Amino acid sequence: MAESIHRIVVATDFEASAGRALELAADIAQVCGAELVLVHTCEVPAFAYSDPLVAGGAYEIVDELKADAEKRLHGLAEGLRPRLGPVKTAAVQGPPAQGVVDFVRAIAADLVVVGTHGRKGLPRALLGSTAERLVRTSPVPVLVAHAPR
Repeated sequence: MAESIHRIVVATDFEASAGRALELAADIAQVCGAELVLVHTCEVPAFAYSDPLVAGGAYEIVDELKADAEKRLHGLAEGLRPRLGPVKTAAVQGPPAQGVVDFVRAIAADLVVVGTHGRKGLPRALLGSTAERLVRTSPVPVLVAHAPR
């Protein structure tokens, strides 16, 4: 299996569970000699579609969020360079799960690693589960890491 993993995508929301996913992905990348790519998605708020006057401001906010995410991703990548060498990063626009799936397809990744918050009940019903959607829709295997206890 190690020979078939050349590119690993780590989807991050910068939370503790994503940190755990990053650790696991870095370990796998080191063992397999795989390229590691960190990705974060920035979603246009749903309200932006209802009013053209509001949409412009919403897109400016997303641009700012993407710029902030790129800085944070770069910081994570720099921390991994001594161990793994170059680590690529990308901040993409779109709903989290779909944005990651589209990105995985675009770069022909072999594995996705994502953290999960482990929400249950009403919080899960209201917020959904990006990890679950990734598992269902990803064209490649998905490794789900739980947040540290």
